[in-house]
Order: sequence, then structure tokens, then C-alpha cells
Amino acid sequence: LNKLRTLELLVLLSSTFYSSHGINQLSFVNRNIKVMTQLADWPCPLAEEIAPCWCGQRGDSPAKLEVICEDVVDVEEIQRVFSMEFPFNNLEFITILVNDYELWMNHSGVVIPQNIFGDKTAKDIWISIKVAEVHPQAFDNMAETLTSLSISGAGHVDGQNTLEFFPLYILQDFPNLQWFMLQETMLSDRTFESKPTFNELTLPNLEVLHFAGGMLTNVPKLCTAPKLREIRFAYNPIATIEPKAFDDLPSLENLDMAGNGESTPGLEQTLTVLETDSLAMSASLNFSLLSMGEWEHLDTFEPGFISNIKHYTIMDFMGKWGNMAKIKTIPEESFREIFEIISPPGHINFGRNPLLCDCSIKWILEDIQMLEVIDWPGAPSYARPTCRDGTLLADLDLDVMNALCPDD
Repeated sequence: LNKLRTLELLVLLSSTFYSSHGINQLSFVNRNIKVMTQLADWPCPLAEEIAPCWCGQRGDSPAKLEVICEDVVDVEEIQRVFSMEFPFNNLEFITILVNDYELWMNHSGVVIPQNIFGDKTAKDIWISIKVAEVHPQAFDNMAETLTSLSISGAGHVDGQNTLEFFPLYILQDFPNLQWFMLQETMLSDRTFESKPTFNELTLPNLEVLHFAGGMLTNVPKLCTAPKLREIRFAYNPIATIEPKAFDDLPSLENLDMAGNGESTPGLEQTLTVLETDSLAMSASLNFSLLSMGEWEHLDTFEPGFISNIKHYTIMDFMGKWGNMAKIKTIPEESFREIFEIISPPGHINFGRNPLLCDCSIKWILEDIQMLEVIDWPGAPSYARPTCRDGTLLADLDLDVMNALCPDD
């Protein structure tokens, strides 16, 4: 019973860590850490043999066995635990994480060695200890079982993982992989450049791909992934996006490339222009959400920067707090076709941007349906578009605009 209470505390601590940095990792924590209903030995191995790790059954299913190693950062100790004789080697979940703040801050990055879990297999692996390197054969014995693999930071402000490179080419060895996440790391562009390159891979069942919180400066062309629904490159210092990076993803619905809520030296998104085909999505059947709010330098949109949106698509280009937003115009040649497609509940958020409100904005003001694309019914106050002096676009006098900006 004491172990059960301790595990409940583990859930609470994990949730607290992940909420503190403003990164949406709670969905992952809540999905992966749930109180186990049984902490007796069988069908798990003997508790004393696998201490300091725990084993139990997840939820109401007797078939879902989980092993959690909390605050265990000694790889040799982890290997010892998984070398023990288990009644059943086919686990559902393996979770390795650090919840103790001091331990996280003071332990060095570890190397995830070949077959770290021995002859044990799992469907879902989450590693949240400082990782310096991952052996290309770290999870080799799970080729047919692995459906979810995540390596992340601790979730608090100082909890960034030290991982700079991950051998992405190993993902093609897991044909049933549905979820892959490298979050709050130091991941560099080199990860996508190793051979075979990422865009040469085929991941037939991948649905969710997260690279949020890293040091990536370039968004590469994505792999072949016919079921991929959700992509996150948020909180990376993005400077370039490969043309048509997302163009061959028929199931893509959600693309999150949000900027940093607070400017951090070395982590600013330096990209200034969304060029033609930057966000081409010609294969997507149901693209619904683009998150690119709070970028430090984005100010220009070329015609055709995005394609194949739907009437319900939501796009977020909200500016940063503190007069740091850069978007001053919404050019007709880049946005008219988009505005003509979008209708409620679809909309575009240009809130907190210092719009010039010159003649270039007239095409929006003279058509209420156009205006409602960016000032939609029920929009929160911070999302409503304003001029540089704070005047709402909706409050501008169209007669004055017509007088100052006569039609050619």
C-alpha cells in the first residue's frame, strides 16, 4: 500500500514538472504514467530482485505489465534489473525517469547501451534521464513489439536532456512504431543528416512525431509516413524550412512549430520569410491546425507559402509579448485565396502583431467575411488583430480608409 501511495506521488510530481515549462508534455505523462493496481510479485518478478525499480499491472488489464525505475541513473543497475528472471518477458511499458530535482541537476548524461533491457520486450518505452548517446541497437530485441518510444527532459525549467544526436535510421527497424518523441533535448541538425537520411525512411505506422525543445535550425523534408497525423518542431531555433518538407503526408492534421514564449539567447527562431512551398501539404486530406505563434523574427509571407488548407483549418501567427512581434502586413497576394477558403470554426490568429493598418489592409476591412477570418466571433482579446497604436482592426473607419486609399 505504501508503494501504491508512492507511485501516486510519482504521478503528481511528473505532472508538476511537465507543466512548469509551458510545454505540452502532460498529454504524454498522463498517457504513460498511471497508478498500477497491483504491486504484488506475480506475475512480476520478485520485488526484492528488481528493487529499486517497481513492477505491477497497469489499470484493470492483467496482461499489461509495467516496470518503472524512478531516480535510477546507473545504467548498469538498470541492466541488472532487466537481467533478472521475469515470469513473463513481454512487458507493456518500461519507464525510466528522474523526479528528484537535485539528482537530475547533478547526474551526468548516460549512454543507452546495446539491448539495455536484455531479453525483455515492451510496447511503450519512456526514458527521462539525462542521455548523452543512444546505441543504434539499444532496442534491437523489440523490433516487432515497440509502438511508442520517447526520450525527454525532466519537464522543469532546468530539465533539458543532453542528447545531441539520435540515430533516426533505426526507426525503420520498428514497423509497428506509432509514437516517437525526442523532447527537451539538445538535438542538432546532424540527427537528420546521418545516412540513410530521414526523408529516405519509410515508417508505415507512425502517427505522432515530436522533436519539441531542441537545437534544430532546419526543418528537413519528412520521411514517408502515410499515417502521420501530428508533428512537433516547437521551441527550436528554426532558421530554414526545406521546401515541401510536409508535402507527402496524406494524414497530416496538426503541425506545431510554435516559438518560445520567452526569448532565450541562442534559441530564437531566426527565420524571417515563409517562402513559397514552405508549408506545402498537397497530399494532406484533413489538415486542421498550424501553430507558429510567438516567433521572434517572422515577418514575411510569400504567395503559396501554404497549400491545401481546409475551411476549418486554424493557423496561429500570434506575436510575442513585449513589443517583439514582427508581422506588420497581411499581404493580399499571399492571403486572399486562404481567406476565401477559411470559415468558422477555421480562423487565423494575428493577435499581438503591430499591424501597420495602411492601404494594404483595406481588402480585409471592406468584407466582413474576410475580417472574421482574423477577428472571428468569440476570439479572446489577446488574439484580436490590432494596429500599432492598439486600435482594433474592427474599429477602423472604412470611410476614412476608402478616402485615403481610393481604388485604382
